[in-house]
Amino acid sequence: MPLARSDSLQDIDFTLRRQFNKTTFRPYQREIILAALDGKDVFVQAATSFGKSLCFQLPAVINTGTNVDARTLNSNIPLAERDRIYQDLATGHPRTRLLYVTPELCSLDRFRDRLKFVYEQKELARIVVDEAHCISEWGHDFRKDFKRLSWFRETFPDVPMMCLTATANEQVRKDILSTLGLDKTPERLRNFTMTAHRPNLHLEVRFTSDEANDRYDDFVTWLKGVYLRRAAADRKPELEASGERVENVPGIIYTISRDECESLAAALRCDQIGARPFHAKLPKEIKEETLARWIANEPGYDIIVATTAFGMGIDKENVRFVVHWRLPKSFEGYYQEAGRAGRDGNASYCFLYYAREDRDRVCNMNKQARLESLTSCRHAAICRYFGEEQVPECDYACDWHKDAPGLKRRMMKGLASEEWPWWHQYANILLRPVQAVYAPPSLPPTQVRSLTPRRQKTTRRRHHPQGTSTRPPPSAAPSTRLRPIPPHPHQHHQHHYQQRQGPTYYIAPPPRDTPLPRRRDNTQCLMQPLSLLARRTLLPSVSASSRINTISRHFSQTSLAMAPISNETDFLVIGGGSGGLGAARAASAKYGAKAMVIEGKRLGGTCVNVGCVPKKVTFNAAAIAETIHQAKSYGFSVQETAPFDWHTFKQKRDAYIQRLNGIYERNLANDKVEYVHGWAKLLSRNEVEVTLDDGTKTVVNAKKILIAVGGNPTIPPQIPGSEFGTNSDGFFDIDTLPKKVALVGAGYIAVEFAGMFNALGVETHLFIRYDTFLRHFDPMIQEGVTKEYERLGVKVHKRSETTKVEKDEKTGKLTIHYKEGGSENTVSDVDHLIWAIGRTPATAGLGLDSVGVKLNDNGYVVVDEYQNTTVENIYALGDVTGQVELTPVAIAAGRRLAARLYGPEQFRTAKLDYSNIPSVVFAHPEVGAIGLTEPQAVEKYGRENLKIYKTSFTAMYYAMMDPQDKAPTAYKLICAGPEEKVVGLHIMGLGSGEMLQGFGVAVKMGATKADFDNCVAIHPTSAEELVTLK
Repeated sequence: MPLARSDSLQDIDFTLRRQFNKTTFRPYQREIILAALDGKDVFVQAATSFGKSLCFQLPAVINTGTNVDARTLNSNIPLAERDRIYQDLATGHPRTRLLYVTPELCSLDRFRDRLKFVYEQKELARIVVDEAHCISEWGHDFRKDFKRLSWFRETFPDVPMMCLTATANEQVRKDILSTLGLDKTPERLRNFTMTAHRPNLHLEVRFTSDEANDRYDDFVTWLKGVYLRRAAADRKPELEASGERVENVPGIIYTISRDECESLAAALRCDQIGARPFHAKLPKEIKEETLARWIANEPGYDIIVATTAFGMGIDKENVRFVVHWRLPKSFEGYYQEAGRAGRDGNASYCFLYYAREDRDRVCNMNKQARLESLTSCRHAAICRYFGEEQVPECDYACDWHKDAPGLKRRMMKGLASEEWPWWHQYANILLRPVQAVYAPPSLPPTQVRSLTPRRQKTTRRRHHPQGTSTRPPPSAAPSTRLRPIPPHPHQHHQHHYQQRQGPTYYIAPPPRDTPLPRRRDNTQCLMQPLSLLARRTLLPSVSASSRINTISRHFSQTSLAMAPISNETDFLVIGGGSGGLGAARAASAKYGAKAMVIEGKRLGGTCVNVGCVPKKVTFNAAAIAETIHQAKSYGFSVQETAPFDWHTFKQKRDAYIQRLNGIYERNLANDKVEYVHGWAKLLSRNEVEVTLDDGTKTVVNAKKILIAVGGNPTIPPQIPGSEFGTNSDGFFDIDTLPKKVALVGAGYIAVEFAGMFNALGVETHLFIRYDTFLRHFDPMIQEGVTKEYERLGVKVHKRSETTKVEKDEKTGKLTIHYKEGGSENTVSDVDHLIWAIGRTPATAGLGLDSVGVKLNDNGYVVVDEYQNTTVENIYALGDVTGQVELTPVAIAAGRRLAARLYGPEQFRTAKLDYSNIPSVVFAHPEVGAIGLTEPQAVEKYGRENLKIYKTSFTAMYYAMMDPQDKAPTAYKLICAGPEEKVVGLHIMGLGSGEMLQGFGVAVKMGATKADFDNCVAIHPTSAEELVTLK
């Protein structure tokens, strides 16, 4: 909860230096932070670049308890991270100090229940609403889920709140405070409203001619002029001394369409200007690479040409210019985007190109007023819009102050046209007052209804890259304020106006032959100030929030703008893991079926996101650490494993996984599989209800349905304090290399994690119930790997039972209580506890019971050898069935199911043979197996019918090493019957993972010992031992 003021004063300067690497606060930051630490409600309106984030981040570092920040930005939250957060909140005393969430998540009962529990434990320190203007229906980015944030004050009345925004006028500010209930306790409220003035930004409207399309030439001429000045003899040496390139003038160009974004960037590159496109359709890995290289000021990445889906959450201080190639959609949008320039306080340019073409487009869209001001300062218009009575001095930082006569000439040259005199005179007719029945001025524009239908706006929604359609109109159409210049009569069927204190009317244009008033000078008609842009954009947006499109949807990389879902499909797959994707892609690409995949998390399932793939990458890092240690035996003098930059490694590993997510999505698109990010529930054997991210639901009719939802790792609820640990997925969310870890489990996941941690120098404790681990493998492997782990320094607690977990609230360290050998013991100062004790099928909420799909006693879906469930037309495969829980198994089963359902006649009996499936554990050393273990073979064939061949030796790789550095190698071949058919093969040692695949083929084909003997050995290798066993 909030600290006393004396404590706050003592801590904030130290925390600023230590945690944020800053020496001083910007004006008013200290006052805002102190108000927050005093437990006050705080409203902050400050210009872009003010540093609003620090105002809630620093108190979160100082305070105890959790700070919740509800904002428009989405994080690409991995499934494991989401589960970890929920588990952390479920403790009531979370380690999380600052939790970023979306307003949509705040509306979910599950999240609210967790937060209530944290509040009951007096651990909820503060609620922060960033981009608070989205709360207001008068704001430019209104979203209904923001209004529901009023639940925070209703439910947690004594928890202080902080609201932050850069774009709120007086009406919006009042609406924010009223909606959140902050105006009911004015004695608690501290209001900080700073000027919107950015004196280091030069604001300029550049008028261009449509016919000449001269905005490109104008911009390139300007930019190359900047390059020439930087290349001057007195400037270039200075730049080179500071490590800057002449062409390194970072900038952003905003366009309104993806096509223009691509073509403009390509044109600039042809002119030797380093420009790159950035829009929602680009693959995620390309966007990430572009952004990273732009931020790093790399050659060829000086300029980002982007749609408006760029910039939120991106902190690059040295952006020297922002260009709006076309008119932005709102005044606030312009201010936000232009504000991304000059965040370092140095002079920067903000250009807005404006032509008649833009005027026509704006009128058609009913989105904008004129920017044709010749009578006022650009900065003044911005400040007045946000309610500032005293406008700061511009100091010649706009085109009007700099050269008003030249501005007039440029505008007349760029906008001159025959149609303008008539068009503007026609406007004068429509400017006659139109007022009638009084309507309350406080009524939001979204509630003002039209008397005649207005032209419907067409929007796009998307659920995979190909989708496009029309969204139905809202029930209450938004209306515009009265504007001096209406749309051209040939561009609209109806014109609509809203008087400041009157209702909305739609007025049909007069006939073309209506007498015109006396001809006016064009200049007078064009003198509409920039402030009109502000007046127009008091209206709320009816489209989906542009900000939420900038990152990714909640827990997904797919954008929010989604196309309608098909109502019917041939093959509907619930679950976007490897098995489900394999089945859907095969059904669509190979056999022409109409397929759909529904996934509520990330594509790729457990394997790609929190399983085999990231685990193998981590194993590679551990193997490199071992190699570095062993290199001295080969004559190398290299640094040992410490320090190992775990944080950098994790970032690169996560980026790799995100690239794979994008590849999976593109593969679906290439194979014409419809991908829907949402959650599915069975209604019948042919109907599925799909809930989308925004909460909307739709029903899809499917001829056949496949359940491939996988499973979830388990944490034992019966052990007190078990929630202080994390499940096996949480391994991938560890941000820093721990000093001490504890793992509970004897399966391959626990063994692999333990080996990786130990190889990277972490004190590792492994708790197992018996004397060996990997108990599903052959005894040779069980005993060999357990003994090797102990030799390597892993502290294996055999025949142990974890009884309790305690957490030190000050240090965050854990103490593990366990029984071993009949006595109570503890392991203290543990950084992380990982439960790896098994998985449960993810069948909750699927509606399986309602349609009659049978589950076994352990909750797995019951299937036959053809993946059929107990309900016709419904199938299941992968981990949800409890069969062999390996990714390649699920993929193979999925492809065979697709072939049987949609392939030619010869595949009608296709099914997966679940025998002789090879498996590998990336332990230290690696192990691999296929076929029967020795006890299984004895049980099936009898000891007298078996012949066991085995060997153990030191691999040549270790021959140069000291005895303590030599790892064991052991192989076993189990042969049955007089022909000595190989029924089991077990290997332990360096390279076993790669080696097993080839030998697995041989065993699957029914190879005998004689077949092995007939194969010529490859020398010198460890694998040659398997074909020379005697």
